[in-house]
Amino acid sequence: MNSTLLKFRLKLILRSIILSIFLSTIIIYLSNSYPNLSYAFLFSIYFGLIIGVIEDIFFFSQIKKLPFLLNVFIKLISIISIYISFVISATYFATFSISESFDKLIELRALGIIYRVLFIAFLIITYNEISLFLGHQFATNHLFGTYHKAKSENRIFMFLDLKKSTSITEQIGDIRYYNFINDCFFTMSKYVIMYNAEIVKYVGDEVILTWKTNNSKNCENAIQFYIDFTNKLNSNSNYFVNKYGISPEFTAAIHKGMVVTANLGHLKKQLDFSGGVMNTCARIQGKCSTLKANLLVSEEIVKSIDLSKYDHINFEKIELKGKKESKNLIQIKGNK
Repeated sequence: MNSTLLKFRLKLILRSIILSIFLSTIIIYLSNSYPNLSYAFLFSIYFGLIIGVIEDIFFFSQIKKLPFLLNVFIKLISIISIYISFVISATYFATFSISESFDKLIELRALGIIYRVLFIAFLIITYNEISLFLGHQFATNHLFGTYHKAKSENRIFMFLDLKKSTSITEQIGDIRYYNFINDCFFTMSKYVIMYNAEIVKYVGDEVILTWKTNNSKNCENAIQFYIDFTNKLNSNSNYFVNKYGISPEFTAAIHKGMVVTANLGHLKKQLDFSGGVMNTCARIQGKCSTLKANLLVSEEIVKSIDLSKYDHINFEKIELKGKKESKNLIQIKGNK
């Protein structure tokens, strides 16, 4: 398993455990009930572990495509089923009586604990869902005020766009088209995590991604992200053809440079990037069709990678719309 993906999954489980301990402590304090603290602490760790594992199992499953409340309901049923199974098993091994195990389960005290368990699980799952809605990096950045004040930083950007989007819309209709796009972006999620990408925003059938340049491997991560994502789409082509009658293809441009990064908005906040690098990247992406290339990278990116790893074609002095200076572009065709 990719080390970045493993780290993400472990963080998801660890976050659930920490939230479980925190919320359990608050509930114990507010209810004025002070049980054996070591037992309560161990129980909150165990319960947080259950939630974290369920979240991890369902993270890349089709359940994630369900509406929020249904998604939460299925997870809660799974969590409470495991909890009840644990209580019955523990009581049975202590008493060797299945009837006494069920009697213990339906005691008022036990039912009160189940209600608390459900409440804590609901809060943790809701927090995780909101974190996903905002973006897994945005929530952390906003919490610590990373971009409360605008700052200048060097970043890598990718503009990823669906090929022949207009003809696909006409072929399958608007509603199925957006289901089609969502299926593509759902497939993409795993690779966003694997290659340390941040999703800036979705613009119809286009998605803008970014990487920080403090990791020397991120230029190669951006390229490998595209290669692995498109390879996955190709391997899933039967699924898309059977469901929509067409297989998706994406073009992309990768460029890097200085941008100003800041949180914008009051009623709705978003992380915004401003700078010529954004416009240039969009213009490079527009050249994919002209040059008949699926992936184009700028010479700024090439300076930070080992180009010999990839099959590539050089395009010299390509004029970009709205830009005075021409740029050397490189088509990356794949790994050697």
